[in-house]
Amino acid sequence: QSAISIALKDTSEKLYVECICRSGDAYSKAVVAQQHTRFVHIEKDGEVILHKALTANSIITQVNAPTLNARKVYDFATQTPLEELEFILETIPYNVEAALEGMKGYGLSTGKILMRSAGCDIVHNVIAKTVAAADARMDGCTKPVYSNSGSGNQGITCTLAIYEYASRKNIEQEKMTRALIMSHLFSIYIKQGIGRLSALCGIVNASIGVAAGICYLQDGSFEQICFAIKNMINTLAGMACDGAKPSCSLKITTGLYSAFVTSELALNNKVVEHTDGLSENDIDRSIANIGRLGHDGMNETDDVILDIMTHKQL
Repeated sequence: QSAISIALKDTSEKLYVECICRSGDAYSKAVVAQQHTRFVHIEKDGEVILHKALTANSIITQVNAPTLNARKVYDFATQTPLEELEFILETIPYNVEAALEGMKGYGLSTGKILMRSAGCDIVHNVIAKTVAAADARMDGCTKPVYSNSGSGNQGITCTLAIYEYASRKNIEQEKMTRALIMSHLFSIYIKQGIGRLSALCGIVNASIGVAAGICYLQDGSFEQICFAIKNMINTLAGMACDGAKPSCSLKITTGLYSAFVTSELALNNKVVEHTDGLSENDIDRSIANIGRLGHDGMNETDDVILDIMTHKQL
């Protein structure tokens, strides 16, 4: 008989983990819900040590969360005094170190294998270096990385793609710094609409942030950056999250290739028509649409994925 059993909890909460451990007549129980670090119940041998009522809404409002829009993100990234933005450079050495470790061959070795055929191709090199960090992280490497929206892979994506591209193109540090801010902030803005936990892969918002940053590094205007974002929304809208695992590096690869393609189209003033898919004339309404898809439209998808994962023939 297996010492461990896993089952789905019948709950409307998007984030809910209940763990019960037994040894003879003794047992303990802990429940995490609504936030990744929020214990709502702790119990030992029938004695309740902690209990917090779940809020009516599974999304706990962030009281101090800023109200963002595309223009506000762009203006902040491009107009804020540089010294107030330079903190973002702290993300680089940690995430680069993880990428170097990943090149030793972790998980699927996506980054290491891609690098072998990269040659002098800048885009190929940028993507290989970025996903190598995810290879390492998703295969148990303990090196720390800077996160975005609570996700290491999203932080790796938003940081390394911009840094590696700027380095290879010899772009000045100020422009790279502002592109990093833009990449991270657009990812955060989009993630606010999607919500804390969704069956929509987090690389969707992270790679959209990268597309904006890459477009900016190539002297794209605000309008062209909006074009890149709209193009990305209509490229990656259906990418589902099926758990944290080594193959996440493949999704990052897909997101980053899309970011370079869509930003190149945007720089040539090519954008998905507002009549197509999730796009609208207004950039913020387009972003709201991908948020709605992730927050409201993926609930049944999440249930199906969890059911598949917990009923595999291993």
